[in-house]
Amino acid sequence: MRENIEIKGIRDSDIDAFLEKFGELENFIQGKIKCNCCAEPISMANLGGFIIKNNRLVIFCNHTDCLEYGDNSNEC
Repeated sequence: MRENIEIKGIRDSDIDAFLEKFGELENFIQGKIKCNCCAEPISMANLGGFIIKNNRLVIFCNHTDCLEYGDNSNEC
C-alpha cells in the first residue's frame, strides 16, 4: 500500500519566482533545463513536476514514466 504524502501546488504565475529561488530561471527561459529522467528540454508546455533533493531542484517532464520516476525515485 502506498503512503499518502502532502503535495503543495504552485500556480503558473508563480513558476518564475520559484525557479529564481533555485537559480534556474535563466536556464528555464533559455531552454537549458532538461527532464531529470528522459533529458527532454522542459518548457511551460511539458513541465510535469519537481522534487527538491539535497536543496537541489530536480525537474521532470509530463511523460508518465518520468513522473513515476520522480514519485518513486526509481531508475528511468
